[in-house]
Amino acid sequence: MQKNYLYAAITVVLWATLATAVKLVLKDIPSFEALAVSSAFAFVFLLILKGTSKNSLLFRGADIL
Repeated sequence: MQKNYLYAAITVVLWATLATAVKLVLKDIPSFEALAVSSAFAFVFLLILKGTSKNSLLFRGADIL
């Protein structure tokens, strides 16, 4: 039960700082570059997540679309 509260608190803190972080990032770099960087990080994260799952070599048609 205590772990749930910890996860909730971490989520609230991350969600609260997201708007400030995005505003600061967009002040320094162009929006297209920020989009490219965030897309690259998301791609790498999902690739790692897929690679560490049980069926890491199994790709269905819905996974590619």
